[in-house]
Amino acid sequence: MAQQLVRDINKKAKELKELRWDYLTIKSDLMYDSKLTEVLPRANTMGLQELDMPPYKMTIKKKDYQRQD
Repeated sequence: MAQQLVRDINKKAKELKELRWDYLTIKSDLMYDSKLTEVLPRANTMGLQELDMPPYKMTIKKKDYQRQD
């Protein structure tokens, strides 16, 4: 029974190692595909363009936002 347990542990360890390799491969591919140099060409084919100016924060004053009954 102990030998069977050791075999099961070794089998699970090997499976875990393979799953970790898969995880690292997928993570690496995702990081590469999400780089700006990879995203821009695909976005251009969809008609999207990179912004020329940085984003800005819009603020609304509370008195302008209050409800009028």
